[in-house]
Amino acid sequence: MILYVLFFLLLIGCKSEQDNTEALINRSAEWFKNDDFPYNLKKPALELKMPMVLKEISGLSYVEETKQLAVINDELGNVYLLNPENAKIEEKIKFQRFGDYEAIEYVDGDYFVTNSKGDLRRITPGKEVKMELLQTRLGYENNVEGMGYDKKANVLFLACKDQAQLTGEDKKKGKAVYTFSLDEMKLNSDPLFVVKDNALLGWFENNVGKVSKKIEDRISSFSPSAISLHPKTRLLYVTSARGDLLVVFDLNGNVKHIELVRDHMEQIEGVCFDKKGRLFISSEGVSKKGRIFAFNPLD
Repeated sequence: MILYVLFFLLLIGCKSEQDNTEALINRSAEWFKNDDFPYNLKKPALELKMPMVLKEISGLSYVEETKQLAVINDELGNVYLLNPENAKIEEKIKFQRFGDYEAIEYVDGDYFVTNSKGDLRRITPGKEVKMELLQTRLGYENNVEGMGYDKKANVLFLACKDQAQLTGEDKKKGKAVYTFSLDEMKLNSDPLFVVKDNALLGWFENNVGKVSKKIEDRISSFSPSAISLHPKTRLLYVTSARGDLLVVFDLNGNVKHIELVRDHMEQIEGVCFDKKGRLFISSEGVSKKGRIFAFNPLD
């Protein structure tokens, strides 16, 4: 009888924790009012199922001139140009054989692709595709997974999932975002900013309230998987497949918003915007097909 009572109390405790977590996620409408986050991630305007070749979609970028999404597979050396309304592959640009490709960014007719080591490949399409390898000081220990572009500064953002410091530099605690100058074609050796767990937890507690251990663990597991600059607000949107998070930063690294992403996005690996601010998030397929979700700005 005692064992039965203990088991019953444990079940109640687990359900209470689950209910609290769900309640926090469902309070997103209140968060919008607090900090003007302009999207409702619970209600995508469009959900696109990827063809099997893009089950492991690992990055995406919007091509404004052709109104297409440029995406890559984690392992195949191809750039795929998709129709953003139906996910139809309209063009494939082969630039290399198999590899480890984490992110893609379209810049003035060229496509930049990075691997986890931080090496950049500049791909120029045409009758004969050209590829230029650009090395940075980043390495496998940094584990680069996200890349974005700032047209105003003409730099690429490189978000590191693991080690923050460059090899040979003093240790830095947290997750780093670096910039690569396309004017000078070199990496800025100082990170743009470094994200620390206490900054994320501090924002959440100040804006949402005391969090459960489960939510705390999710936030503390933050490891960038994608990054993109909002075209109007110039805020950086950084996703984390670990913990299922989307965190918004200003360019000084100050936390502006945190979203707990729901389960329909299995593994967030890409984020980008069109010039009107429509948000696209890609999710690698784990138990189902890869997907791209589109979100219109809230009025």
